[in-house]
Amino acid sequence: MKCTLVSQYRPLFTGEVELVAARSVEGEFEVMAGHAPLIAVLAAAPLRIQTATEEHIYAVRHGLLRVASDQVSILTEEALLPTEIDRDQVTQQHAKITTLLQCAVKENKEQLTSELAWLEAQIKVNNRAYE
Repeated sequence: MKCTLVSQYRPLFTGEVELVAARSVEGEFEVMAGHAPLIAVLAAAPLRIQTATEEHIYAVRHGLLRVASDQVSILTEEALLPTEIDRDQVTQQHAKITTLLQCAVKENKEQLTSELAWLEAQIKVNNRAYE
């Protein structure tokens, strides 16, 4: 099946794949050839694309995934490769936002929680790249 991953900034992947593993706001799922049509709202999380010969992993910051006619189209707000993630900077930001969340008012909590999820996705992708 064909897969295309595009962020608002750049195209990231186009090619034949065997599997796409993602997390929607409803939970984690995998798409393989022959999958039923689907539209999913993606959560900030790792996204894994498996080809016949290699695995590609990205930290994805929200987006949409569409499956139709053995084609997966992924549009995302932002996506980073493991090599593009500055672990020290992300860890510092994570600590700062965790502290801010403890004393945040209700109006700010949703935005801070969203930012924390994005940072956690980056940490997971960075950790996986160096396992």
